[in-house]
Amino acid sequence: MAKGSVWGALRAAAAFGVFHLVGPIVPINGTTGKGVAGKGCLYTNHNTGSLYKNTGTSDNPTWVEIT
Repeated sequence: MAKGSVWGALRAAAAFGVFHLVGPIVPINGTTGKGVAGKGCLYTNHNTGSLYKNTGTSDNPTWVEIT
């Protein structure tokens, strides 16, 4: 990624499927982010502020709360 390049960062995120997702509920293993959320992807429950990390794959996301 080029220094200071937002577009470079977005290209890298898309290439590896590492995004920060946001939703109103606890993420559901195997469903939330399926086909999109790669390993290391983050998810924030905007109602509680809880943060989760995908430790699975984009085909089978497994969400673990970060405490």
